[in-house]
Amino acid sequence: MNYLAVSYDDKSKPKTSYPDELMRHIISLTALNGGTAVDVGCGRGDQLFALERLGFKVIGLDNEKSNDTNILNHHILDVGHDIFPLSNCSVDMVFSKSVIEHLYLPQIEHYMLEVMRIVKPGGYVVLMTPDWQYNYRDYFTEFTHVTPFTVRSLKQCVRMYGLEDVSVTSFIQIPAVWRFPFLKVVADTINILPVPKSFGKYVHWSKERVLLCVGRKSIDCL
Repeated sequence: MNYLAVSYDDKSKPKTSYPDELMRHIISLTALNGGTAVDVGCGRGDQLFALERLGFKVIGLDNEKSNDTNILNHHILDVGHDIFPLSNCSVDMVFSKSVIEHLYLPQIEHYMLEVMRIVKPGGYVVLMTPDWQYNYRDYFTEFTHVTPFTVRSLKQCVRMYGLEDVSVTSFIQIPAVWRFPFLKVVADTINILPVPKSFGKYVHWSKERVLLCVGRKSIDCL
């Protein structure tokens, strides 16, 4: 299966400045100022390169090889079954976008245990996944989606595996909303209007939201 070629080809999903804006925003939610960051499910490397531009040493893990030969520290493995090729308590942040919803419960357990194993005490875990509340009508049109999450269920999941100071929010993927929070009222209004998502990017992302989970590993590294 070549998921990247079908779902993330450059023609249907061209590269933009969004990953840089997203990662700057996410890092602002942490106490990090550099270090080592692992992108689990790095895909073609959009977020990986953004983290590198922010001064992080980056490592990519994915089930498939990216077509971008500029990804140097890139490991191919099944993130739901294989041991991550990293030492215990060795990275400052694990970032993972659009991965956990593709895993069944036994795979989620393996994935979370490996994520928690490699992150340092006091380090951060950041997960992003579709918000079931806003995506339930279209969720299974992506045939590899198998496990939906809500704010409550994602928070329960990560706390079960030892994350602390957990924040899970329904996240609007519009940078202007992050900079000017009062615009969330506009996005919320658009969301309830019978306007198709194809009407434009602001409408699309006002309706199709994701969960953003940020948490810290306990200072006790087991």
